[in-house]
Amino acid sequence: MIRTIAPSDTDNVIALGKKLGMFDADELNYLKENLTSYHNSKTRDLWYVADDNNLMGVLYCKPEPMTIGTWNIMMLLIDSDFHRQGYGTALMNHIDNVLS
Repeated sequence: MIRTIAPSDTDNVIALGKKLGMFDADELNYLKENLTSYHNSKTRDLWYVADDNNLMGVLYCKPEPMTIGTWNIMMLLIDSDFHRQGYGTALMNHIDNVLS
C-alpha cells in the first residue's frame, strides 16, 4: 500500500537510510529534520511510503523554487530486502498520479 508518511514512520525511514548505507550521520540528521518540518506542516514537500506491515520504501518530492508545477524527486529508497518487487515503481506511479 502506498500512503502518506506518518510521524510514526520517522524512525523507520532513518533506519532504512542507515541500513542502505547511503547517508552519513549528518545526512541522517538532515533527513530527520526534513521529516520533522514536514510533519509540523512547515513545507509543501510530499512524502510517501510503501507499507505492507513493514516499511518497504520511501519517496520524497519537493517543489522547484520559483516555478509553478515543477517538482523534484529528491529521494527514492527501497529496502534491499524488497528490491525488484515493484515498490519503487508503485511509489513512482503514485507520485506521477498525485502531480498530474
